[in-house]
Amino acid sequence: MDAMQQQSMAKAGREANLLRLRQIKSALALASEGEYGFCRGCDEPIGYKRLKARPETPFCITCQAARESR
Repeated sequence: MDAMQQQSMAKAGREANLLRLRQIKSALALASEGEYGFCRGCDEPIGYKRLKARPETPFCITCQAARESR
């Protein structure tokens, strides 16, 4: 792997980490407002298993799948 590829991979990793950090901060803000655990797409509760796997997720599995299929 050359230096350009390493830089590109490092940048992608940093961007992914920053996105996750923003999502965590948003989840903490929602928790402090009593809104944590509800989907931003449909306002239904997000399933326990999904929250356990991705506690920072703002969408239920149905809404997330719909977003990814666009």
